[in-house]
Amino acid sequence: MIVPQKRLLTVTLFMVPLLGILFSGTPYSSLAAILFGLVVLVVLLDGVLPNHDLSGLTMTVPSIVRLTKGKESSLQILVKSELKSNRLYHFGLPLHGSIFTPELIQSARVHIGVGVELNWSCTGRERGQYSLDHLFFECPSRLGLWALRGKKDLMCQIRVYPDLLKERKVMSALFLNSQGGGLHSQRQLGQGKEFEKLRSYIPGDSFTDIHWKASAKRNHLVTKEFRTEKTQELYVIVDGARLSSRTAALDIGGVETKRITVLERFVTAALIMGLAAEKQGDLFGVMSFSNTVKSFIRAKSGKQHFQICRDALFHLQSKSVSPDFDELCTFIRLKLRKRALLIFLVNLDDPVISENFIKSVELISRRHLVMVGMIQDRVTQPLFSAPSIYETDDLYTDLAAHLKWKELQKVKKVLLRRGVQFRLFPNEDLCLGLVTQYMNIKQRQLL
Repeated sequence: MIVPQKRLLTVTLFMVPLLGILFSGTPYSSLAAILFGLVVLVVLLDGVLPNHDLSGLTMTVPSIVRLTKGKESSLQILVKSELKSNRLYHFGLPLHGSIFTPELIQSARVHIGVGVELNWSCTGRERGQYSLDHLFFECPSRLGLWALRGKKDLMCQIRVYPDLLKERKVMSALFLNSQGGGLHSQRQLGQGKEFEKLRSYIPGDSFTDIHWKASAKRNHLVTKEFRTEKTQELYVIVDGARLSSRTAALDIGGVETKRITVLERFVTAALIMGLAAEKQGDLFGVMSFSNTVKSFIRAKSGKQHFQICRDALFHLQSKSVSPDFDELCTFIRLKLRKRALLIFLVNLDDPVISENFIKSVELISRRHLVMVGMIQDRVTQPLFSAPSIYETDDLYTDLAAHLKWKELQKVKKVLLRRGVQFRLFPNEDLCLGLVTQYMNIKQRQLL
């Protein structure tokens, strides 16, 4: 597309007196007509002639750009030109509104055969996946009267991942220790449960450990020897239904700093659990669901597997639907044959949803060890938990929060009778609380 420039306006102002002389009927009318025609011809030729054709302009951009939410990074685009003339270009980057950049337009002079690298400072505001399909450009003509505007197609995907650094700092004893100290070394309680080998009976061995069939074949007592199971499977199941779109207060030092969606905290907690499982030598997998199962990554280990789990969760968005626990638990029953630790990050403060979850979880609670984690916000807390009450309305608000908390305590008791652990965590302590419970399960060999 060709658009006029400011220099063309100056030329137009020069043509106004020529028009006056042209229609004045004076002897200079013919000269004015010639000058007017020449100016019009130059203007048209400057805009029509292919002196600023950009067909030889090529742009190279990474196919995937990874950003961390709240942290500044750079997006690099390499521009090359095969034209003989060196031109000044203006480039515009149409970024999504969830990605902030201080400058949308950059100017660069592109020389023939020499690539120019454009760096855009970008900061991801919201977790998710965004596409960058075009790069707009503008190049002035040789006389500067016109400018050619167009766009080049790009195939770029911008991924904004959650920031895990703050949570890792809180649990630095687990993530910053590489010598086996801190939380990395846990004293195991009780006897190991994984069979290792058979050996001859030694006086003092428990009769419950004797392998009677092997003893009958060998005509002497044979004892089973066990060891602590090292590699176990851990799955974090993230709720992406309608209740996950609510916001919860994030308190630091008793002061509310900001509100963040429940789903955002669930995704962060799931990835932190993956790092914790990797440190403990366990296998880690993830699931996400709403009214259907959205994603399922089978438990494995390694950095590459963690990136696969991260890619499966980072673009997860809540849907305005109710969760279908029947389909989810049936899916788990069919897919997971080996006993595993299942950590559900769900919202059970709705009576209908909690009732459906209690009915469905019975399908898997006997085969797997199930733990439920939920964020405890200010609207769900026991009475007199608030630091102070200033108005009468605050008292009624606290009473409503207490009733909601009381209902969740009933749900907790019902789940406990079915062998399911239920925990309420403050928003800022969600990751730390889940890791602590996971370490206790490992220490007590409940899995």
